[in-house]
Amino acid sequence: MLSFGSVDLVNGTLEVMMNNEDAVAGFQFDISGLSITGASGGSAAANGFSVSASGSTVIGFSLTGATIPASNGILVNVSFNSAGEEFCLSSPVLSDASGAPIQTDLGDCFNGFGCTDMSACNYDPNAVADDC
Repeated sequence: MLSFGSVDLVNGTLEVMMNNEDAVAGFQFDISGLSITGASGGSAAANGFSVSASGSTVIGFSLTGATIPASNGILVNVSFNSAGEEFCLSSPVLSDASGAPIQTDLGDCFNGFGCTDMSACNYDPNAVADDC
């Protein structure tokens, strides 16, 4: 499963989390609703993956045949700009060491905008970015 972790709208960064039961030898996914400016870190970097990111797509692979073992954590940190009111993961492709596809589910879209003023009549307890 791929999903969003922490999102920092001020600094334009977010975590893409991966919960995988099988080793992953490559990955690709899109994020709609924002413009990706880079991606690094996470289990992709820890396992020697090359990561390329721009526009709406992130791709990760290993030229040495390395894999990301079964785990539940940060796959990669993504930097972005031009975020809309909602952004979503889409078009996931994960593969195993033989190149076979791995079934991949996606988490919910991010829509953390709302009123963060607890005294306001339109307070949203799920909001992380104030738009009162």
